[in-house]
Amino acid sequence: MVFLKKLKSLFIRAAQNFNIESRAHRVLDKQKAGEIRPAPKYEANIREMERVLTENPEYIKKLSQKDTPLDDRLKNVYVKSETEIIRNPEKPEGESTARPLPVSRTTPEDFEFGYLESEKVPRGKIAMRSVLEMLNKHQLNPESSSSAEFSNQYKVKEEYINDILTHFRLLSVHVNDPKMRAIPGRKPDQIMEGKKIKKQIES
Repeated sequence: MVFLKKLKSLFIRAAQNFNIESRAHRVLDKQKAGEIRPAPKYEANIREMERVLTENPEYIKKLSQKDTPLDDRLKNVYVKSETEIIRNPEKPEGESTARPLPVSRTTPEDFEFGYLESEKVPRGKIAMRSVLEMLNKHQLNPESSSSAEFSNQYKVKEEYINDILTHFRLLSVHVNDPKMRAIPGRKPDQIMEGKKIKKQIES
């Protein structure tokens, strides 16, 4: 099916480009001979042209003639830039300025959440990191961590906190080995032995 579509497009393109150069010359010859009518103008444009010609009948002649005083004034116009060129102090003097950029070959580190975190969070908003911390605390100790406390801590409406705690959960990793457990909110590669996790929860 794909092959037939490609074959069809090839035939269509070949038909469209057949003898295209001679056809283009014929169209240009018709334009020079005046056989092709120009596109119609809007009525508002026609009225504006009639008004200009009525006020200044020699307007068309002026357009076709060279304005010598204007041409002389344009020849006397020069642009001089006084901007100081700021050079990079770290760049060696002998280094060519035509060197392609970027000069730095270092690869930027990936962001933890896939985007650059804001340093300042406005009142009424909450950052992704704070949401994860809040969900982690709520899943570990739902009785001691209430929505009112989170609302006062993060300066967010309590109804928004309730919606987050109701509709969102952190993924938990379940391992069949009884010696291994997963803390809610921990990544799989951060799974530790049950004794160490128990100490962290108690502390």
